[in-house]
Amino acid sequence: MKLQIKFIIFGLLLLVFFGSAIFFYQRYQETSLFKLFNSTAEERIFSFDRILEIKGETLKSLAFDYTFWDEMVDFVKTKDRDWAEQNIKEGIKSFGVDTAWVYTEEFDCIYSTCNPQGGQCGCLPLEKKP
Repeated sequence: MKLQIKFIIFGLLLLVFFGSAIFFYQRYQETSLFKLFNSTAEERIFSFDRILEIKGETLKSLAFDYTFWDEMVDFVKTKDRDWAEQNIKEGIKSFGVDTAWVYTEEFDCIYSTCNPQGGQCGCLPLEKKP
């Protein structure tokens, strides 16, 4: 076999070898990048869920405290707006809540307030019990 043919075959083998190496290296990099993006997305989702959980604890505490508060139960019966302005409107500020609605057991809205504007908010459209 001539030397030129040997060089051509050797060159082609080198080309195939390096082409394959580049191809597999590129696939490895794509896989690594995909794993990195997935882990970043998972971290963001976890962080978001944790923030919601922390914020939700405050709201859960507010709902629990106000639901079992005897004076709140009395307010639902009496619908005393002065009491609501003093206790609910001012109370939600300490919990970092912007809006509060109070409903009866029959889902009748008896009070609503918005903290930022200090005005009245519309009630949520809840379906009444059958």
